[in-house]
Amino acid sequence: MEVAEKAASGSLLANACAENVRLQVALLKQASTIISKSYADKKIDIVGALYNLPTGEVTPV
Repeated sequence: MEVAEKAASGSLLANACAENVRLQVALLKQASTIISKSYADKKIDIVGALYNLPTGEVTPV
């Protein structure tokens, strides 16, 4: 929440959602030895995005 509050632009809600995605991506990259090894070996990539329900738009974070 502190990161979202310090963001230079955007609403607090939008910034909090984006920061949550960043944190979840970081956690997923270390979720298990299989995932972390596959990520380190560049066999998989883990990316985050926000999905806008009303418009269907996907925005990478």
